[in-house]
Amino acid sequence: MMRRYLFAMLLFVPSLCFAITPVTITSASINYTTHTITVEGAGFCISTLPVVTFNTTRLKVTSACSPSVVVASLPVQVAGSYRLIIANSGGASATFYVTYGAVGPQGIKGSTGAMGPIGLTGATGATGGTGLQGPIGLTGAQGAAGAAGPQGPAGANGTGFNFRNAFDPAVTYAINDVVTYSGSTYLANVANGPSRAADDPSKLTPDVNTSAWAVMAAAGAPGAAVSVVASGSPSCPTGGDTLTDANGNITFICNGAPGAMGPQGVSGTNGTNGVPGPQGAQGAPGNNGTNGTNGTGFNFRGAFNTSNTYAVNDVVTFISPDITYNVNLPFGSAGSMVGTVTTDGTQGVLSSSNIVSWNLTLFDGTNTTVLTPATSTSAWYGTDLTATPTSLLFNYNVGDNGYGSFSGSGGQFCITSQTNCFGPANTYGSWGVGGDSWVYSYGSGAQAIATGGATGGTSTYVAIMAVPAGGIAPGVTNGQAIPWAMVAQAGTNGTNGTNGANGTNGTNGVNGLPGIQGNPGINGQPGINGINGTNGLDGKSFVWRGAFDINISMSNGYAVNDVVIDGGSAYICTDPTPLTQGQTPSSQPQTWSLMVQGMGTAYTKSRLSQGGIPDITRTNLYPPVNVLELPSGTFLVSARVTVISQTTDPNVVACIMQANPYNPSNPQNDWVYVTVGPGPAQQFGTTPTYATITAAQDVLIGPTEAQLICYAFDPIQGSPVLAGDVQVNSTVMTAIPTGGFIAQ
Repeated sequence: MMRRYLFAMLLFVPSLCFAITPVTITSASINYTTHTITVEGAGFCISTLPVVTFNTTRLKVTSACSPSVVVASLPVQVAGSYRLIIANSGGASATFYVTYGAVGPQGIKGSTGAMGPIGLTGATGATGGTGLQGPIGLTGAQGAAGAAGPQGPAGANGTGFNFRNAFDPAVTYAINDVVTYSGSTYLANVANGPSRAADDPSKLTPDVNTSAWAVMAAAGAPGAAVSVVASGSPSCPTGGDTLTDANGNITFICNGAPGAMGPQGVSGTNGTNGVPGPQGAQGAPGNNGTNGTNGTGFNFRGAFNTSNTYAVNDVVTFISPDITYNVNLPFGSAGSMVGTVTTDGTQGVLSSSNIVSWNLTLFDGTNTTVLTPATSTSAWYGTDLTATPTSLLFNYNVGDNGYGSFSGSGGQFCITSQTNCFGPANTYGSWGVGGDSWVYSYGSGAQAIATGGATGGTSTYVAIMAVPAGGIAPGVTNGQAIPWAMVAQAGTNGTNGTNGANGTNGTNGVNGLPGIQGNPGINGQPGINGINGTNGLDGKSFVWRGAFDINISMSNGYAVNDVVIDGGSAYICTDPTPLTQGQTPSSQPQTWSLMVQGMGTAYTKSRLSQGGIPDITRTNLYPPVNVLELPSGTFLVSARVTVISQTTDPNVVACIMQANPYNPSNPQNDWVYVTVGPGPAQQFGTTPTYATITAAQDVLIGPTEAQLICYAFDPIQGSPVLAGDVQVNSTVMTAIPTGGFIAQ
């Protein structure tokens, strides 16, 4: 009895895993005689047998522990498609879809029924009376305090003074120049000078020229002059001091005459310190010191503008574009990630370089770790992470297997749309916090992972070198010399104020009486069925032509919607313009569009009739018309056979492809075959007529086979004298490993 095999194809992306052995399923086959299912792949058995689940039934594993093959008992099932899951003892798993039994083609869609007649409109019921109005409800609670208003504009620049030292009548002075004269300080109200007059050089000095100069600081009054009086003076025989005031009045302060020395008294106890005497009179003012050099002046230019040019000592304000988002993301039964994430202000899709800072406390329900740029790294892949001014979002539905993480030695947070972090896809949570395993939850759609974006504050900068228009903004280096120095950094945002107390609710009003309900209207008659809609246009169909043949293309042999294999990928013809020698579908996208991108190696072999391919004898499979060398595996095999005939009997061409070696005496000697064709009957004429058949089937090349052989024959018996009237003109065989394509 010939064994029947079922082959399934799965595109499975290898898992990126942390400390687990991933599970990969490459094929599954069902033996309907022994009622078993054999699965091949990797990562099945680590230390104990894996768990095999078919749909919702756990199967009994009958094979020994093996990482690449597992065999399990399979009860009889209803024909259909089922989900197969294999999970190893390390916690990794993989899913594979298997078809049990033959599945029939989908039935033809039925036509839309005729629309029923339109029903009569029922009479309108009487309107009920209006109920009494209830009393006014209670006053609602007081709303929360509004957010603080924006910062006001910068004030105008203050007036600056220019100190010009002592007054010089030969010098010209400008407004706000400051000079000293006779111990006082003066401010120029108007431009003036030189101030020397022919008749009186002192006539226009600041003290008399009050129309041009204003007193800024008047000189102080002179103090009394102090002199010492020597002993023997008639006024102070014992000596002393004199004080002379501004009016010339002299006051003597004389020392008392010394008394006679008395006897030595008994030493007394130390007396209490006396009260300090009054402070002495202020001495005469000293000479003015040398004037210091003028200080550097700043020129405030307002908010930074990239269109402006700036000189040294120009001062601007600048708002940082960074945005800080608040994170409060629960996962698992008790896990969470709380803190902040700061970006460079980019909106839309974000990459790793757009995340400039983070401070996150990661808790898995048992242990805690803190993730910062000093203790962890941030990495994001794909286009799943996006930003708005107020939110960070992760979209599981992008379809590019994107993921991201904050990873440190104390643990990591991961969010992913593939199976690399936690086994299942579309998940987020923690891994390795305090040595713990994973804790995660499932996500879907566009999930918010952070909210409440807040921009940086306003800082003040001074230009330390000239900045051209379009030059570097404050706080940005770009690997160049920094033209700005920070004068005042923006302060941190203040804490939010406490919400005001809710107002007292008012008492509920009395409900009004319900109005009288009107009588129901009479139901209308059913409407007339509408006219059936116009049938839709037929969909496009594709014509499988096997491996690309430049000779066919050069002879206008391909048409629109023909599909060929070239370089392991499938292409569809969009323009039948012939290609020239050396051109292929992969190099001519204007006429051939990529339909399926190949990942595996495609095997192909062409053969033209040059006297070496014999005529086809009826129902005879010998000799073969083409032989293709192949490795072991399961292949999607196609054949295209073109024949020529000069007879008028109906000829039908078929093709059998068979794995080799083949023993005619033992048809079950480890070989399989598949019939391609037959093509439609051709009534060949008396002149050479060409006919081509193409088809594709799956075929297994087992461990003992090494070739695929194609036989062409005519299965319809005709006149014996016409046997061998059909001659092979060319053959093309193509074999592609199953699972080797990704649909575009």
